[in-house]
Amino acid sequence: MSIFVIDGHPLMREAVVMLLRRLRTTKKIIELDRVASVAPAIAMHGMPDLVCLELKLPDTFTVSGV
Repeated sequence: MSIFVIDGHPLMREAVVMLLRRLRTTKKIIELDRVASVAPAIAMHGMPDLVCLELKLPDTFTVSGV
């Protein structure tokens, strides 16, 4: 199982990742800072099973992801 954690704030992203690692240490967790990083991450790591997404990312408009 792989998890993408996408958050523009490094400290918040780190806190979410730390929590997830405590809950599921055997899962692959990929940290991303913007939506534009998702396509290259999928190409490198494959499709994630779960996505933790900040709704107000700097490179998005509302929840559309564009």
